[in-house]
Amino acid sequence: MNVATIERVVSKKQHDNADSLEIVQILGWDVVCKKDEFQVGELVVFINIDSIVEPNTHFQFLASKNYRIKPIKIRGKISQGLCFSLKILKDFTNKTNFDEGEDISEIIKASHYEKPVPRKMTGKHKGTFPSFLIKTDEHNLRNYPHSLQEIAKKDIYMTKKMDGCSATYYIKNGNFGVCSRTLEL
Repeated sequence: MNVATIERVVSKKQHDNADSLEIVQILGWDVVCKKDEFQVGELVVFINIDSIVEPNTHFQFLASKNYRIKPIKIRGKISQGLCFSLKILKDFTNKTNFDEGEDISEIIKASHYEKPVPRKMTGKHKGTFPSFLIKTDEHNLRNYPHSLQEIAKKDIYMTKKMDGCSATYYIKNGNFGVCSRTLEL
């Protein structure tokens, strides 16, 4: 899963409740940022929600949140991710040319956030997720807004991901097993 990519500002609009803020659209996500910080069509560093970054000066404002990026309300509007000027990349790499959609997760040391195992689960799980099973990771449609045109006027089956409801059940060699997203229970 690409958690940090180079993306284009699709649109921007004034924040209804703050003169110094605006909302930019990156892919299908709304991100609250400083007014006039970005222009429509500009390439930016975009970090998805449910990500975590390693501490550094650019991300110091996330210290109180343990460097985790999650959806937040800013003056009444949801912000879903972070975006930065491409200029910050000079502090991470000597590379100067980046392509739209390019994965830069390793460069800026960003990774997908996995919830820790709750303490109440300690001692109650059998082990890690079995290696003989395939773990799927469905991407959010907001990361692919142009795909809506591909499925227009087609019969589709949609599901809704409910946080905390991932489960896998299996029968192998006559044994029945139950797994959470990361553990065999």
